[in-house]
Amino acid sequence: MSECIRSTKSAAIPLVLLPGTLCDGRVWQHQRRALAGCVPVLIGSMTGADSIQGLAQDFLASLPPRFALAGFSMGGIVALEMLRQAPERIAGLALLDTNYQADQPERAEARDAQVLAVMRDGVGDVVRKHLLPNYFAAANREDPVLAQTVIDMAEAVGELAFVRQARALGTRCDGLELLQEFSPPALLLCGDEDVICPVELHQDMATVMPQSDLVVVKNAGHMTPLEQPESVSEAMGAWLQKVIAKEVEQ
Repeated sequence: MSECIRSTKSAAIPLVLLPGTLCDGRVWQHQRRALAGCVPVLIGSMTGADSIQGLAQDFLASLPPRFALAGFSMGGIVALEMLRQAPERIAGLALLDTNYQADQPERAEARDAQVLAVMRDGVGDVVRKHLLPNYFAAANREDPVLAQTVIDMAEAVGELAFVRQARALGTRCDGLELLQEFSPPALLLCGDEDVICPVELHQDMATVMPQSDLVVVKNAGHMTPLEQPESVSEAMGAWLQKVIAKEVEQ
């Protein structure tokens, strides 16, 4: 990664990283190490409010006046809501393996079934049996370290927090029109084998954000920050340099 641009002004702008459903800061472990030399890095917890609006409001209440924002999966959905509530505070936006669309009835039904299974069998069991098969690219499905990292995160988040996350996902709004109004540097990134938030969704967002960079990572499914950490860190570093450079100019 090329050396980061630095200035007294830009140094005050942190990078905020939001994890996805059943994830904690470990999903960003590689990017945090790679980018911490550029700006302060803050990682949010997705285990609080049971609405997307409430999660966004809580984050905004605790963060500095201006920051760069990156969200993975559910974290991207919350990032879009933060953009809706306080666009003037976001110096740059990165959306990774996420979905800009409002909730769909079929997704709600699937989540309700997952909630019942989690409360009956435990979150670790549900992740092993039902979620892991859809998380990784074909080349990564037999990687025991990746699988165990996802299981460990889910068990740390726990059953009750998952129920709150499931409820929150049912409150999300469509964000495509919102993105049309966002002009600072933007990164749209996903795995080429992501079946949960496929490439087409990110192409839709890129269409309405001409200033954005669309990066499709090879040999990655939904868990791109863990599956291909170097590629993700490289893309985020390039985006962050654009954010910092624009802040220096202002």
